[in-house]
Amino acid sequence: MFVSFLDEQLIYTGPKTSFAAGGLKPVSVHSFYLRTKTEDDESPYSKIVSISTPESGTVLVVHDDTELQTIWTILF
Repeated sequence: MFVSFLDEQLIYTGPKTSFAAGGLKPVSVHSFYLRTKTEDDESPYSKIVSISTPESGTVLVVHDDTELQTIWTILF
């Protein structure tokens, strides 16, 4: 299970390896990080990935067990 954070707030817990981050302020910096979790254990936190948002659009954040990648989908 993945536990994902945006700007130090929990935003997702579950098995999916991607999610769309909504409600981000345009032209600002946001930080994402995650950890994996089982019933018995938790991993260390991943490295923090900071992104700068465009004036409009959606950020798709894709991760594996230990890393985050950001993929932009710009909506007009």
